[in-house]
Amino acid sequence: MEPGFVSFWAKFVCRAAGENITDIWELLPKYTSLLPPPQHTMQYLEYLVVTMQQLMGPLPVTDQSLEHQPESYLPWLHMVLSDFEEAQDTPDAPRLFSMLPQSSNHTQFITISSTSLHK
Repeated sequence: MEPGFVSFWAKFVCRAAGENITDIWELLPKYTSLLPPPQHTMQYLEYLVVTMQQLMGPLPVTDQSLEHQPESYLPWLHMVLSDFEEAQDTPDAPRLFSMLPQSSNHTQFITISSTSLHK
């Protein structure tokens, strides 16, 4: 497997989910470095996109949706962060990130309630 192969497909799936794309065949031409995978692989990628969209907050993910309802993305971010933490023992471990806003973010407060954490 080529270096970066999984990373390219992970970016592809995340972009499709975040932009609320339902037909990933439409997005594929924008990724010129990717060769179209077999049909069964595309069906699995479509399943991943739909699953991710169900876990995310408001779609499509935009600066406005992140600014107005940042707490709605906490369950998704927590799941991703947990997966990243579990992968820290692997050679190509993803970088960890903070669940809290950075000082450069405009949003100063995030509503954290039992409802947003329970999703």
